Amino acid sequence: MVPTGTRLTLRRPDDWHAHFRNGEMLNLVAPHHARVFGRAIAMPNLLPPVTDSKIARDYQKEFDAASLAKTFTPLLT
Repeated sequence: MVPTGTRLTLRRPDDWHAHFRNGEMLNLVAPHHARVFGRAIAMPNLLPPVTDSKIARDYQKEFDAASLAKTFTPLLT
C-alpha cells in the first residue's frame, strides 16, 4: 500500500493504443511517441494494409528508422 500523499511519477509510460501510419506521417509522429513513451501497442493503419509477414517486417524496419530512439519499443499488432 502506498502512503497517502506519496507522489508516483511515470517517466516512460506505455501507450496501450496508438494508431500509426506509414511514410511522412509515421516520420512526424513516431519520434514524438519515442520521446514520451517507452512502448506503444501500435495499430498500423497503412495503405496498403498489412496482409502478410513480409509487409509487417518491412513496416517494422520503417518504424524503427522513423522513431530514432533505441529506448522505444513499438509492439506491432
